[in-house]
Amino acid sequence: MSFQPTVLPDLNSLQQYSVNRPNQLNGQRWELYDRVAYPTGGQTNLDFFQVPQGGAKTLADTNMEAAGQMPAPKSFFLTDIQVFFLSGLAPSAALGVATNINDAVIFYEGKAWAELFIGSTYYVQQAPIGRFPPRNGLNGFASIPATNMVAYATYGGAPYKVEPQILIPPNQNFRFSLKWPAALAITTASSIMVVFGGYQYRLSQ
Repeated sequence: MSFQPTVLPDLNSLQQYSVNRPNQLNGQRWELYDRVAYPTGGQTNLDFFQVPQGGAKTLADTNMEAAGQMPAPKSFFLTDIQVFFLSGLAPSAALGVATNINDAVIFYEGKAWAELFIGSTYYVQQAPIGRFPPRNGLNGFASIPATNMVAYATYGGAPYKVEPQILIPPNQNFRFSLKWPAALAITTASSIMVVFGGYQYRLSQ
């Protein structure tokens, strides 16, 4: 086997990847996410990205650094939206698994809509919430003989594409909301996580 030499980029070419580029922007694949509680009695309105990390929220709940905005000098290029239903019921038995997933079906298929509001304008108003599936999650469930119930597969698929994409500049207010004309009751207190896919831009160090 002949030896294939490694071709390294020259120093000038490397500068486009450097984290230290005075007066230049640095972009990276990024996601903004936020988790909000969803009680058993349901809700008629949930607002996301309004409470930053710190205090009651950790990085397990949100990576927002400021309430409802990107702190200067950061901006966010939004490309897609996912909504996760995170059940609060531990699947310790077959009935628990079925209950978890039935709650998810109630949530995704119930009468509700989603809104993306930036500045003074609505950029998204869509229904039902099932149009915003997560790209990953449990699936492939079948019937449960012990309880004679069917465990429905949770929602999953391609995230909702924001077209055209949206640039959220520094210090611009925004929120994503889920709204219901009437509360939808679920079995166990759970939580909802919204994930914005896209790219974060900031000044290089």
